[in-house]
Amino acid sequence: MRGSTADLERIARANRAAAVRVYRARTGSARNTATPNIHFNVWLLKQRGDKILYEINRNHKVIRQILDERNPSKAWERKLFHLIEKTVPFRSIIQENAEQEDCYVDLPVEAYSPPKELLVMCKQIFLSAVKAGRGQQDAIDYTCAFFDDHIFYRVMLEKIAEGLA
Repeated sequence: MRGSTADLERIARANRAAAVRVYRARTGSARNTATPNIHFNVWLLKQRGDKILYEINRNHKVIRQILDERNPSKAWERKLFHLIEKTVPFRSIIQENAEQEDCYVDLPVEAYSPPKELLVMCKQIFLSAVKAGRGQQDAIDYTCAFFDDHIFYRVMLEKIAEGLA
């Protein structure tokens, strides 16, 4: 029974962290700035004149690691990012989310669970952060910021941290 209580507490912590992130996004509250000068966002907002565009953050730690596994040419990267950035259906996404606020509720786990390879990468970033001297909770927060604080990553890292304690 003790293991199930620990799992429930871990899930509750992860849910509270996700709820705080949603609340801050909706209210415009200040974000955690404990680790300045690090680009956590996958998408960057760029303003060109009176237009707002979104670009993929080419310096994002996880994106860089994924690209570095294959070492593609800069031209290949530009093609890939251009295709993704210019074809994301932002208007449809906004419209669908406005029409159905709970569009992510009751989805099957496989519809939103990250691939094993990203979980492995997340674990590596976490262990490197701990090795570099960050406290376990700080290392979890730091690592999860790269993954938009997705609950799967946080729960996995909390389990790993318990094993390190």
